[in-house]
Amino acid sequence: MPSLSPPMLHHTADRLRSGLRARRGLGALVAISLCFSTVPALFQRFEPGDAVGLFAPWALLLVPRFPWTATAALAPSVVCSIGITGTPGGGTAIAAWFALFVLLRAHRRPQALAIAAATVAGDLLAWRLGHDMVPFLLGQAVRLGICFCVAVVVRSADASSDHEDHRENAGSPADNLR
Repeated sequence: MPSLSPPMLHHTADRLRSGLRARRGLGALVAISLCFSTVPALFQRFEPGDAVGLFAPWALLLVPRFPWTATAALAPSVVCSIGITGTPGGGTAIAAWFALFVLLRAHRRPQALAIAAATVAGDLLAWRLGHDMVPFLLGQAVRLGICFCVAVVVRSADASSDHEDHRENAGSPADNLR
């Protein structure tokens, strides 16, 4: 069994930093999801759903390269977060909605369908466990709309910065002739 030696830990931290730098938009979505995970823990008591919410947003970084792995990490987490703990706006659900948007934009419809089905399954489980569903679903719909608006802005800003980086690296037409 490999040990976690300091060089291995530094290598892992370097890979995480390079992953966040390469995908600035996803990094912003991870940060927003982590904020939503920590806010309930700061102002209320810390619950198991909050603990899951601290780990689930990191799955967003897996979406571009490993969409099924990200889906496998987020889908059960969102069912537990929404259904069992009854927190529709926790960081886990918000990370799942951000992942849903990123997956739809990348034309990964089976993975997006799996996350949407997990959200519906969490809602059905919450209903079955006796949560009051009217404010639950209204709050969830508002947060879903806000998440999609934030994801659109962040991803379009990320795409425009990638386009500007491409133009800066392209040089002038005279440079291409040399």
